[in-house]
Amino acid sequence: MKKALLLAVLAWGVGGTAWAECTTPEAKAEAVSKRVQEVAQTDPAKAMPVIQEIQVRVPEFQKNPKGYDVEAICKFYDDMLEKLR
Repeated sequence: MKKALLLAVLAWGVGGTAWAECTTPEAKAEAVSKRVQEVAQTDPAKAMPVIQEIQVRVPEFQKNPKGYDVEAICKFYDDMLEKLR
């Protein structure tokens, strides 16, 4: 489970802090990855829907032929962080 999560979330890269303004999707991806790992250790049932959504949505963002929409990706990651509160 953790390996699939890390592959999906960290596909965007590494960097940034958890609740910082989104200047790069990589910063938000790392924040989500850390939070999912924390929640998965204490409440796997809460983390699983988020992991599944990430596994579906991240490849969709990557397939966009016009490049990715930073604002949309950042909003997606913010939504995932909110679900993990």
